[in-house]
Amino acid sequence: LRWLAGAAAAVAILVVGGIVFVATLDLNAYKGDVQAAMEAATGRKVEIAGPLALEWTPGPSLAASGVTVANADWGSEPAMATVGELTVKVALLPLIGGRVEIRRLALSDVRVLLERDAEGAGNWAIGGPSTGSSGGSAADIAQAELNKVTVVWKPGPKAPEKTYRIDRLSLEPGQSGGLAVVGKAELDGEPLELTGTVPSPAALTRAGAGLPVDLKGTLGGKAFGVAAALGVEPGAGGAATSLGVM
Repeated sequence: LRWLAGAAAAVAILVVGGIVFVATLDLNAYKGDVQAAMEAATGRKVEIAGPLALEWTPGPSLAASGVTVANADWGSEPAMATVGELTVKVALLPLIGGRVEIRRLALSDVRVLLERDAEGAGNWAIGGPSTGSSGGSAADIAQAELNKVTVVWKPGPKAPEKTYRIDRLSLEPGQSGGLAVVGKAELDGEPLELTGTVPSPAALTRAGAGLPVDLKGTLGGKAFGVAAALGVEPGAGGAATSLGVM
């Protein structure tokens, strides 16, 4: 009995010690490791200028500011993307099983540069050696919110660029299993308002699935609607490689 009591006390001490360690963890001491992991995943230089903040209640969430992702070597600007504020909230139990389930993703004050070189290659083709076509599943996102996002599109080195601005775009779980979309933006000077339903990112990795898209809105004051079913084509090893209308 004394041995059992001693073992139970030791376990209790370890659990309490682990809780205290996590609660007082200074994530900024590991900023270099976080940047290295992001660089390994993207194959690009990543810089986090602002502090990192980790909260555990009501669920694990990570906040970062001043995030910069480097452009391709041939790019016209040093940065492909800059993010003023980023918050990611994940589900705890799926992490234990090695699956990332994002409960909420929030981005604000974002600028993204998308461009092609003279041969037609896009600067958005990113990925480190460990990503490739391993057939792994994408992280599932339950809710996302974008505020003050600017996307600059350069179709070629000498082609005129176009600018698209997203004032606000929210995606939340819909009744049909997809994501309900509400957005307000400006596409090359034309105001856009959008509502509807789109598939979740995780659904887009399931080859052969018929994924409904139902969008309505106005562009430049004119009403439009998009209704389609998307099909994902499998590639080598069963990984989804292309997307088309069924």
